[in-house]
Amino acid sequence: MLRPSGIVALSALVLAIPLLVASDGQAGSALLPPTKTTGITLSATIVIDVTQTVSTDQFGNKTYVGDADTGLTSIRVQKASTVTAAIFSSGYIAGANWTDKCGKGGTRPNTDLDVLTTAALRFTGLIDTLVGDEEVLKALFLPFGTTPHRAAIVAQDYVTCTSTQATSTKPSRHFLSFDAVIQFCVPPSVGNKFCL
Repeated sequence: MLRPSGIVALSALVLAIPLLVASDGQAGSALLPPTKTTGITLSATIVIDVTQTVSTDQFGNKTYVGDADTGLTSIRVQKASTVTAAIFSSGYIAGANWTDKCGKGGTRPNTDLDVLTTAALRFTGLIDTLVGDEEVLKALFLPFGTTPHRAAIVAQDYVTCTSTQATSTKPSRHFLSFDAVIQFCVPPSVGNKFCL
């Protein structure tokens, strides 16, 4: 049985998690972090279109606007000979600020982050926020005998930003790609969204 002080501490933790996650602000918050992961480890290759048009007003404040392809995401997951893959549009990506170097775009001058820092901040945590589509999440993780909502990216490697050349008919596009290590958070979960 929990003592009143234990209940207060647990309640404070549950209430603090959204505040900690929101520290990346309205400019595209971070994935919800699991407190502990275990079990099988999967590898994934993730490629994301992060193209946005950036405009700056007379005070140096920036505005980021995506297009119909911003957020187009490809994920390939593998464990031994079992492989799954999906292409989908991610609202998590489309709702964030991105620079032409695939970093987190700041709204004030000189507040942009580099691509490695951005990948670590935005792509460490439960992957269901990135995917956003229940059927895609199931297609990616059920073949491995796992609970899809418990999949969490715990590390990134080979983080790269690739840009295409603009032509007279097409603007330049910016693609963030990286390899990810995926593990699964330990139950219990709250509403199948995160594990404490």
